[in-house]
Amino acid sequence: MNIFNSLGSNYDTSFVKLALRAKNDPTDSEKLKTYLASRYNGEVHLTYKGRDAIYLALLASHLPPQSKIIITGFTCIAVYNAVRQAGFTPILLDIEGTSLNFTPKKLQEALSSDPLIKAVIIQNTLGIPANLDEFLSLCKKYRCILIEDMAHCVGGTYIGGEEMGTKGDISVFSFSQDKAIDSVSGGALIIRNRELQRFTPQESLKRTGWDEYIDRIYPYVTSIIRATYSFGIGKLLHFLFSTFGILRKPVEHKNVLYELTPWHCLLAKQAFDASDKEIAHRQEIAQMYHQSIDKSVQSEYITKHILMTNNLRFPIFVENRASLFSYLKGRGIHVEDTWYDSPVAPKKYVKNLNLELTLPNAQKIAQTIVNLPTHKYITTCEALQISEHINQWLKQNK
Repeated sequence: MNIFNSLGSNYDTSFVKLALRAKNDPTDSEKLKTYLASRYNGEVHLTYKGRDAIYLALLASHLPPQSKIIITGFTCIAVYNAVRQAGFTPILLDIEGTSLNFTPKKLQEALSSDPLIKAVIIQNTLGIPANLDEFLSLCKKYRCILIEDMAHCVGGTYIGGEEMGTKGDISVFSFSQDKAIDSVSGGALIIRNRELQRFTPQESLKRTGWDEYIDRIYPYVTSIIRATYSFGIGKLLHFLFSTFGILRKPVEHKNVLYELTPWHCLLAKQAFDASDKEIAHRQEIAQMYHQSIDKSVQSEYITKHILMTNNLRFPIFVENRASLFSYLKGRGIHVEDTWYDSPVAPKKYVKNLNLELTLPNAQKIAQTIVNLPTHKYITTCEALQISEHINQWLKQNK
């Protein structure tokens, strides 16, 4: 048994074949735009990356120069860089314990103390719902744009019962590898605030044939790696494909706007169509983890919202995480690719930013969080086995 958090775990055989064979039919782009406009009730612009959607969302907001943008202090560097690319200053708010989101109180303190804050990005990390109604009230009071980042949380609902992505002034999506909707690459900007609509983005460039090819074969390559990992071949292939640029990290992206090709849109629409089934499966796996794993390493806030979230991954929190990674790896369970290993992650990319982070809660969570897989290749029996391994490790490390 070899289990992975990522490495193409969203893709089944039909998806792999479609990625290889799909034609560039412009009607597929229009079908995706029509679907998104109807579901999320806004003006739709497609992008090649989620960070491009954030960048364009800030431009569409017509913010004054020197504006500051609130983002969660437990996030991906892509969000941070998108704010900077738009010419604004990101302000990181510390999260509240294991909720993985900042609180309305924390936002109130920030907004009341700094009039330069003009927008707030709500992330719903790992699909876990933030208290959006209170955030909306605060943004309205302080005349800030509220942007919902949907990379992790498509299909989830807020505490009030409304679907995520339908409440803010703007919603931004990433359809990149391992996200809630995964078409290898892709993103979308949906402008719901009528005062911000009729936005005209700058012209996007066409990508090279080689770049297109790399995206097309990614699901196929990862399926081969997963299938042959037990024999030692997959590990070698993973190394070789990474070394020669066949497997690219989603965060490796230049500040250039590229078009989203129609075949990506076809894959994204298929992922949306399959999402209800996927979410039901993820909820079942998350409930198995919740029932089976020692409650001392679980988050009460997260587990009480299992039926409201898409459960993109199931987080637990342990000391001496590296030891658990090693223990699980020895049993064929590879969960080292952590969301997130730093308040702004991945850690290796943050070194060049010279950030002075004063986010004690996020820093603690970044050192203790372990993401457990909930994707389609995880059965309830395997979830139970993973849980038993974790419980055994906990007993050995008391």
